[in-house]
Amino acid sequence: MTIVVASASWCAPCAKYKKDLEALKADNPGLTVEIVDADKDKDRIREVFGEITQLPWTAIFVGDEIRQRFFGATSKTHLLQRMSSAKEA
Repeated sequence: MTIVVASASWCAPCAKYKKDLEALKADNPGLTVEIVDADKDKDRIREVFGEITQLPWTAIFVGDEIRQRFFGATSKTHLLQRMSSAKEA
């Protein structure tokens, strides 16, 4: 499973969210987390999220398939619920 997050250095909610994602990754060794800088990697942002105007955005992949996409920073608990739901989809 891979979590891709659209983020930016100037985005205050993104900074806290990144810390939560790092903790989640530490607790889940098979999890890959990719933080994409929305200002520097616009091609990757468009590939995963399309055109976005707000941050952060999150996509949860199982294999090569995007199972969930959502806007906003969320808690570690909520991310775990979304990951579980994405596995079952």
